[in-house]
Amino acid sequence: MSYFKEHFCKQCQRPIISVRMGCRARIYCNNACKQQAYRYNREKKKRNDLRQQWQTYSNASQNDLEKLLTLYGEEAVQFAIDAIHHM
Repeated sequence: MSYFKEHFCKQCQRPIISVRMGCRARIYCNNACKQQAYRYNREKKKRNDLRQQWQTYSNASQNDLEKLLTLYGEEAVQFAIDAIHHM
């Protein structure tokens, strides 16, 4: 029986070799990958929440809002939505 177990980082896919000592296996190879995954998931949740708010808009409008969000951020999207509502 081998005491070493190889698995891969959930963020960067690099191999992680750990010694089995009864503790939980590591998910990330280092703290930088762990932080990067946290930021990615936080941003993904924020985008999904915004998309939920956009369900009443057409697909074309949703795509345009997504582009605005990517290029200029949340504040620009909110400005565009306010402009749409005031038409």
